[in-house]
Amino acid sequence: MKLLCAVIAGVLLAPQQAKNANPDLKYDEKAGISVNKPPKNDEWDFKEKENGAVWKEARFLVSHKVDELRVEIVQTPPSSQGGYDIAKQNENDFTSIKGTTGIDDAKQVLVKNQKLPGNGAGGVQASYMEMTYKRGDKPVEYRQWVFIGKENQCLYKAAVHGDEGMYKKHQKVVDFILSSIRTWKLPK
Repeated sequence: MKLLCAVIAGVLLAPQQAKNANPDLKYDEKAGISVNKPPKNDEWDFKEKENGAVWKEARFLVSHKVDELRVEIVQTPPSSQGGYDIAKQNENDFTSIKGTTGIDDAKQVLVKNQKLPGNGAGGVQASYMEMTYKRGDKPVEYRQWVFIGKENQCLYKAAVHGDEGMYKKHQKVVDFILSSIRTWKLPK
């Protein structure tokens, strides 16, 4: 009987241990989300909060070590008011960024419904926004996908921002990171 209990406990704990054993994977059980950085790629790394992060509440930050380019993922718990408007969230975020001290010449370039690259987050529909702005005299490109997690009804923002031209330069890797996003059921 003890052996059977030990085997069952081992099977139940194995997925959690596997998630924590992979250095290229970040998993946040409380936020119900995981993301991978490119395997065997020393140019990208998970970061804790750092200067240049747009969202102070970001759960994950994947950053290029040399070029100015970051992927931030933010999670908001399920709404008690009945749901989220992902297009409205992009509008609110544009207004918020535009009004930030040190941000000048903010322009919305594109807003449309679009899935994350590579069908990240299980292929959910997202509201996509592109914008540009200047921080100091430096031009910045900003892209954001806002979506609702199928498994947990949380609102997520996946934001990519950096110096002008960096997204195109690193698009294949950034799209890999975005395609690796997975949402999970929240713990009870």
